[in-house]
Amino acid sequence: MRLSKVFCAIALVALGAVAVHGQNFPSHVIKNGEITARIYLPDAKTGFYRSTRFDWSGAIASLQYKGHDYYGHWFTKITDIYDFGYEGPNDDVIAAEFTAMVGPAEEFGAIGYNDAKPGGVFVKPGIGALRRADDTAYNHSKPYEIANGGKWDVKRGSDSITFTQTLAEPSIDFGYVYTKVIRLTKGQPQMTIEHLLKNTGTKPIVTNVYDHNFMTLDKQPPGPDYDISFPFQLQRIQRGARPAQAAPAGGAAPAGVPQPPAGPPQAGRNPNPPNGSRCGQPQMQALANPQGNRLVYTKVLEGVECFQTSFTGFGSGVSDHEIRIENRKVGAGVRITGDRPMSRFGYWSIRSVMAVEPYIDISVDPGKEFTWKWTYDYFVSK
Repeated sequence: MRLSKVFCAIALVALGAVAVHGQNFPSHVIKNGEITARIYLPDAKTGFYRSTRFDWSGAIASLQYKGHDYYGHWFTKITDIYDFGYEGPNDDVIAAEFTAMVGPAEEFGAIGYNDAKPGGVFVKPGIGALRRADDTAYNHSKPYEIANGGKWDVKRGSDSITFTQTLAEPSIDFGYVYTKVIRLTKGQPQMTIEHLLKNTGTKPIVTNVYDHNFMTLDKQPPGPDYDISFPFQLQRIQRGARPAQAAPAGGAAPAGVPQPPAGPPQAGRNPNPPNGSRCGQPQMQALANPQGNRLVYTKVLEGVECFQTSFTGFGSGVSDHEIRIENRKVGAGVRITGDRPMSRFGYWSIRSVMAVEPYIDISVDPGKEFTWKWTYDYFVSK
């Protein structure tokens, strides 16, 4: 399907808040006798995700193993709030369209934003060529016009699904073929997400990508019941500091660092006001702490509590690209490993979702290819 001249978020603004539960979005189910997973399909008109932050392919609506469900909607509706917030007497979690994503969602750093003049285009793989609107800095929390969404091809199998996006944008001599394969390993409680990015343009592709890993394991809130561990000793990065990393092409801000909004939140009670993130306040930062190679919560998150930070301590080798998460109360968990070294590691959680965010750097010369892979080993402990 050809996706061009699409204005993201217009429909939501026109219609107001949109409830997500009960809607029948295009999807495909894969099984291997151990795992059953429902995966949303990219579609410019009816797809679950149609905004301009996350890669459109491979959003996992649910994944069940041994009676446990690892992913799902962590918000009750999509509205025009900035990022996410709370609404009503029960502080229902609500989300903006650009952040309303599920499963192991991925986001690429913007490519060529600073080289584009207002009205010109820049690129985010998995979405396409986006139009720069003005002279302000790139903000992944802002919807952009999709000038060229390329062409998506989807091949469905019983235990795998392959997404291929082909983009050619002659106005900036830029092109790529991006392939993502989600596969369930035969006879094992394992899922792999394999990627191949081929540069078909005349300019190098230099960016980064991270996996947001929106996990909602059995709807258990983040807290002391979770055992979260790593192969390295966690070192919290002080607020305002950033780890060294390769800058995305065009000098855009790193993919996972939202810029504050220009004005007050539009709806609901927002945890990210313009004067700073509520998640960064001292009382929120005290909700979890690194203890050696583990992240330990001091209490169960409730209400509008949130915990967000970045960590370092990992080395330059692939062996440190490993995250183990187990909920001892329900007796289930997952081990996530990557086949490329981490360049940065972020973490975010509210009462309805937790997100471990490993980054990798990407550099692809014209005519060359770059591959990476994340492996998910699901397990039960009781």
